[in-house]
Amino acid sequence: MHHSRMTNTSSFFLYSVLLVSAGYLIFEYFFIPYAALSADEFVFARHIYEYTFNLPYRDFPPYKTVLGYYLLSLPLFFFHSLLQPLFYIKGEIALINAGFIILCSLWATRFFDRKAVLFALLAVLANHTFLIYSADLRVDMLTSWLCLLMALCVLNHYFRLGGILFGIAFLVSQKALWYLVAIDGAMLICWLCNRSSSFSLRTLLIFNVTAVMPIALYVLGWSLIVGPSEVLYSLFYEAYIQAGIDWFIHIYLMCWEIALKRGPLLFLLWPLAFICLFEKSAEPSQLDRRLFLVSFASIALILFINYKQPFPYNFVLTVPAFFLLYAEFMTWFFMQKKVASGDPARSTLSLYFIYLMAFYIFWISVIIILFALNPINYLIALVPLLMSILLFLEKKTIRLSCFYAITTIMIAVGIVYPFYRSLVTSIHLNGNYQKKMIYLTASLLEKNEDYVGGVPFLYQKDQPIEGLKNLIGPALDYLYDPTKQLEPLLLPSLYLVPTTVKKVIDDFERKPVKVVINNYRILTLPSELSEYIHKHYQHFYGSLYLYAPEITPDQLTFHLKFTGRYRIESAAKKPIIIDGKRRHPGQTIQLKEGDHLTDAARSYRLQLVPEVARPVDPIGNKDNWLRMIRAILS
Repeated sequence: MHHSRMTNTSSFFLYSVLLVSAGYLIFEYFFIPYAALSADEFVFARHIYEYTFNLPYRDFPPYKTVLGYYLLSLPLFFFHSLLQPLFYIKGEIALINAGFIILCSLWATRFFDRKAVLFALLAVLANHTFLIYSADLRVDMLTSWLCLLMALCVLNHYFRLGGILFGIAFLVSQKALWYLVAIDGAMLICWLCNRSSSFSLRTLLIFNVTAVMPIALYVLGWSLIVGPSEVLYSLFYEAYIQAGIDWFIHIYLMCWEIALKRGPLLFLLWPLAFICLFEKSAEPSQLDRRLFLVSFASIALILFINYKQPFPYNFVLTVPAFFLLYAEFMTWFFMQKKVASGDPARSTLSLYFIYLMAFYIFWISVIIILFALNPINYLIALVPLLMSILLFLEKKTIRLSCFYAITTIMIAVGIVYPFYRSLVTSIHLNGNYQKKMIYLTASLLEKNEDYVGGVPFLYQKDQPIEGLKNLIGPALDYLYDPTKQLEPLLLPSLYLVPTTVKKVIDDFERKPVKVVINNYRILTLPSELSEYIHKHYQHFYGSLYLYAPEITPDQLTFHLKFTGRYRIESAAKKPIIIDGKRRHPGQTIQLKEGDHLTDAARSYRLQLVPEVARPVDPIGNKDNWLRMIRAILS
């Protein structure tokens, strides 16, 4: 009978995990082609595209390590359309995520209660930082899964395999270093607290030595091809520079506000997980595991909180910490139902715990107020209160009621509410406008014609002007104030180079830039550059500005970059002389690339008339530049 019940429980858990994984894939199937892409996704699309034709380190400076990008580049070898390959890459990431969801959940049942694993899984997946960002064109999610597998290996005492997995994770993204520190710190704490712990200095040494091996092989292999200096610079120095960039520190609190508003339970109940360390009736091996996991998760989360760039997409790196922390905590919590009918826990927890819980409730309320969180989150503050009653009150029926109340709150505020907010957020990320602008830009450009957007919207086509390829903070700062202090931040792997406004304008004059794609990055350019763009480009459709040089009365000649039809636009009604021929405002004429003579009493524009007809739908009448890039804080 008992065996039959266990089998039914195992089957229910397996089907539940498969259903969750399938539900995630269904969500991503609709969300990936629906949502707008972020600026970073276009940058990484361009970067991934380079792997299909060139060799990193030798032909181009890779962004950090290359292992993850080679994996993500596979669809580009088979598909060559404009945006569809990017959706296939994101689909590939979603499939990888689904596989890891199943693998990690099944493996976790070796240590935790199945209901606890299911809760931890749903709490992590329902959060908007996972649903919205887990399939981003980045390598962070893959790094996160490898770090989770690494931690599960260490829990299983597979220290060598865990070390190798860390090395692989590091070769996907150096952010895995947080979890190396977390693993080492947790093992050291366990050893210091209990010399008979299964985690010792020996296991610590084994783990770290094997962790270095894949990294050493990586450095050696690439050094034989391109030399060690380029490899070491990219692997360590660039990562160090990136980690130290504090240009975004002014939006630090805004990033946290966005993350917390979508579902704060995972962070707010993190301190409550420490309660499971004080159960003296637990077996030594169980306490050892609990101490390891609480230490591991806490160290990783503290390192993440101290990170200067807590953009929402980086929150996927908290998945290993939260999944294991809440799997352990909920395993302990579900055990409380069994003991709720017994004596209260006065013998195992000091009454000072109640005072500590009161202080804890106060700070939860303060955070909710400071970040202006939805009032539903005040229910989270009830959890420590109900937990105190569950552990200390004499009356058994009230203690059991507290158990069910806590369970209800955890499900409602930890799973249902974040999932609802994720769906609402996803609906507002419509990318139709962005896609329309990109496809239209591609149709406007001939083979030797270029565009500028401050973002590589057309990842298959390089932007011609150095300094405007990826207009992130340091690049903009350098345009405004070129200083030596900023130069180390201008990483070539991110398409950043030191340049000046004068040089950019000179490049504009020489390069065949036909289209400027407006967005918030272009709008933040120095005024001299903005004036140049305004003088040489005119609104065509949506956020697209087409080549349309302004000719002033003092000019005797002008130079055109493109052969084609031009419409004369002028406020004056008097004829204009172009190449000795009388022309009239509103007239469309054929002109060749090169120099031309002019004689006019008033300024006029020559608006290039493309072969592609301007779309007639009203969406393009207004420049909705905000919709050209999915905002970082979405």
